[in-house]
Amino acid sequence: MQDIFFQEKSKLILLSLAKNRRKSISDVASEVRGSYAHIYNLIKILEGQDILETEKKGRTKYISLTDKGEKLAETLREFDSILRTGVKPGFSKNSTVEKLERYKNALMSLQREVGKKPLPKHPRLLGRYRSLVRRLRPRSKEGRKLKAEINELIGVIETTLRG
Repeated sequence: MQDIFFQEKSKLILLSLAKNRRKSISDVASEVRGSYAHIYNLIKILEGQDILETEKKGRTKYISLTDKGEKLAETLREFDSILRTGVKPGFSKNSTVEKLERYKNALMSLQREVGKKPLPKHPRLLGRYRSLVRRLRPRSKEGRKLKAEINELIGVIETTLRG
């Protein structure tokens, strides 16, 4: 069963059906750019695994996802998104404000650690965050304000580390 999910066409079939609950085999074949015969064979395998179900109306055979297939399609969508972008769907990777908020939280945690007991790794971490923040160019007023707060926080942590 694992062999079928690492095939591109099988994954595309499930993702196609996740968008639109019910399609004909011809529609799916043209959408995933595969031959009718190949897609039909993959559908038979997926049907045997209780992932898809078929229904014949006249001369047309329609396929749809079962509950198991819907869960699998959602998992594949997340997996595919992680492979392509490095993050789960629904998480905005490019949002500068979100990055700045994460950096601020991490720096606040670092400040607490430095206050308790400074370690040799702390200046390196601080330098890394300074470099990451410097590269960001927030466009919103909120983002620019957050970047300024982070730079102030970096200054406070540096002062604490020095003495």
